Amino acid sequence: MLRWQPKRTNGYQGLHKPDINMDDHSDLAKMFANYQVDEVVYIKEAHRYIQNDGDPYDFGIQYKLDSQVKWWRDNGNLMEYPIDEKWRSPLFLKEIFARHFIKITGVRVERLQEITLEDCIAEGIHSYTFAKSCLSFNPPDARWKFIELWNSINPKYPWDSNPWVFPYDFEEVRDETIRHRGI
Repeated sequence: MLRWQPKRTNGYQGLHKPDINMDDHSDLAKMFANYQVDEVVYIKEAHRYIQNDGDPYDFGIQYKLDSQVKWWRDNGNLMEYPIDEKWRSPLFLKEIFARHFIKITGVRVERLQEITLEDCIAEGIHSYTFAKSCLSFNPPDARWKFIELWNSINPKYPWDSNPWVFPYDFEEVRDETIRHRGI
């Protein structure tokens, strides 16, 4: 999660902005992280609605990642979109249709440039096998690949600006009572 870094002089400038102690990073995590410890969130996925041939009130959610289909009965106007076989953005997946829930177990604040090789691997970035399209006997570490990916995704906040980021620790929630709270 990317947030712009506060100014070092006396915190944020302007109205309604808190004064931040730049030496205590836990202040930043409590105030600016999108998710807090013990919060349960769901993972949004690309999906599409499909119709059951036998019953017009039955519909399925097909997930793009693995093509798995979950069937639902529309008892309470669950489906607001027409069934048209079009893949939908993950942004529009309702919580009730989510397959994966995670519980935030920790949040910390770091500078982007403090990322370690282990953090890169945890993010799914592995070492180069080719360096600049040439076979290399000593390829650079995974941080270079992470820098390229970061700059391609975040052109407004490049690696060189060294913004604050909020790495989260989490675990998957398997308890159904916690997963669908209030639905």
